[in-house]
Amino acid sequence: MWITNADGSESTVAWLSSVTMSKKNGTVICKIDPKMAPYLYDLRDRFTQYDLFEILAMKSTYSIRIFELLRSYAWQKKVQFQIDDFRRLLMIDNIKSYTNNFKALREKVIEPAIKEINEYTFLHVEYSTKVQNRKVTDLIFTISEKPDVNRKDPNNSRLVTISRVNMQLDGE
Repeated sequence: MWITNADGSESTVAWLSSVTMSKKNGTVICKIDPKMAPYLYDLRDRFTQYDLFEILAMKSTYSIRIFELLRSYAWQKKVQFQIDDFRRLLMIDNIKSYTNNFKALREKVIEPAIKEINEYTFLHVEYSTKVQNRKVTDLIFTISEKPDVNRKDPNNSRLVTISRVNMQLDGE
């Protein structure tokens, strides 16, 4: 990540200065570079949080992106995006097949992502479209939390578990 220093110069900084894994107890300790610390304070208040195991079983990067996006709006229960904004948020606004063809976007991105989100996460998501002049203009997502939060590993149908990941700043 590039950061701007107080004197106006720029530096590239790695997020992590070291990672230590203990095979005995399954813990991972990640030490964050001290120059990154100012950018990481108050993350809980400003960014979407979710457990890593929510996305581990997902095969599609679009599933992960859509989950993160909808997770940030879950408290609203319903969210509407103009189709062009949705493409931009997924970083697919330059992919011609998804820009000019809603059917391809629906079949390759939206429906597979919703299927994975509903299968592997605590969210239940449904969507509908708003159409004007025979063209889809908006996507409307309805988001709810499932009462049963068991998630399955798609490879062997066992519950997915992950050890806690500890993050700390160098020098702590």
